[in-house]
Amino acid sequence: MKDMKQKQKRRLKLLVTVLLLTVSSSLMAQQSTDSTACGSAIQGYATALFGNACWMVDNARFPECASTGYQGQKEGSRGYYYSWTQAAPHGAGADSDICSANMGSDWHLPSSSDWIALRYALELSKELRNSWNSESALAGKFSNSLWTGWDTWGYWWGGSEDGYRAVIARKADSIGGPSKAGADELLPVRCVLN
Repeated sequence: MKDMKQKQKRRLKLLVTVLLLTVSSSLMAQQSTDSTACGSAIQGYATALFGNACWMVDNARFPECASTGYQGQKEGSRGYYYSWTQAAPHGAGADSDICSANMGSDWHLPSSSDWIALRYALELSKELRNSWNSESALAGKFSNSLWTGWDTWGYWWGGSEDGYRAVIARKADSIGGPSKAGADELLPVRCVLN
């Protein structure tokens, strides 16, 4: 009986490994065969394909920001920082956000499901993690009247239909989030193409 359970566990582990490898190679194939402009600079921002979504891999430098830089660092060196009010969906039907207003209607502030899909793509591939972790990634945030996380953590605003403020944090090779952020925080923004 014990041998039977061990065999079942080994089979299950093998099945999970095969599934992960299949998903990983599918993501890599999608990235390498995409013939759109993703992967080149779009409106001055570097982009890359993660799964089947095109993301900015530079933090935004849109003019309607709360701060143009992290205290004590070169202004704009890792993008600008935005309040939730500046980044959030606004306008008629809340269908316009900071991304669509600045990059065009095909771009949007990432939803919680966009962040989750990105997180899984990053967990499956070190190459994708390196693409996401451009120079501007570890830009920290402003929270509770303090600047924190420079060179250690990356946080970005996200939005969804229900107004959930999602962030994803990255330190070295660990990825966390999305999780709820305070409306008073100042975070960078990265946009995703519809």
